Parts: sequence; C-alpha cells; structure tokens
Amino acid sequence: MKWLIAIGNIIAACALFFVKSDASIVSVLFLLTIAGVGIGVSLPCLDALITEGVEKDVRGGTITSLYSSMRFLGVAAGPPIIAIIMENNLSVLYWFLAALSIVAFLITLFLIKPSQKVQPSL
Repeated sequence: MKWLIAIGNIIAACALFFVKSDASIVSVLFLLTIAGVGIGVSLPCLDALITEGVEKDVRGGTITSLYSSMRFLGVAAGPPIIAIIMENNLSVLYWFLAALSIVAFLITLFLIKPSQKVQPSL
C-alpha cells in the first residue's frame, strides 16, 4: 500500500505540474483527470493504513472519527483556500498543488513504515 500511495502522489504531482493557465480546456481537463486518478489511487490505501494501524479498541471512537473530521474539514476549507490562491495566478496554483503532492510523496516514502508480518513456521 505504501508504494500505491507514493505512485498516486507522483501521478498527481506530474499531472498538476504540466497544467498551464493558457492551455486548452481539453488538455486541462485531461491533466486534472490524471491528477484525480492519482489521488484516487492514494486515498483508499491511506484509509486502510490508518484503520489497520490502530488497535481495535481505539479505532472506532477516536481515530476513525478524528480522521473523518479532518478529511471533511479539508473538503470544506479547500475550495475557499483554492479560490483565494486562484485570484493571483492559475499557474502558481497548480505548481503549489504539485508541490504539496511531492511533499506527500516524500512523507509517504520516509515516514510510512509498514510492519513486517511474521510468517508462522511449519
């Protein structure tokens, strides 16, 4: 799952990096679709890692509700923040989002350390 998250973040970063403000609507939609696919690859794996990485007694009440709250906070606060950034320059917006995807890739690469499951001996 770690590698799917990393690949999804790189796909999103590459697609967002090539979006230009003077490009045709077809190319912008194509690149944004590719970025959405990258995010779509990463998000289910992140959901699974978060829920699997926590003990069952804490998972239901604390971690899952906190994680869901943060996701919906991002859904609510994201559009106004993006609108503010869009006022200056569209290219800066896409470069900023690509940079965030690269930061997410680096965090995934260096901070996610999946546990090695011990195989029972026969």
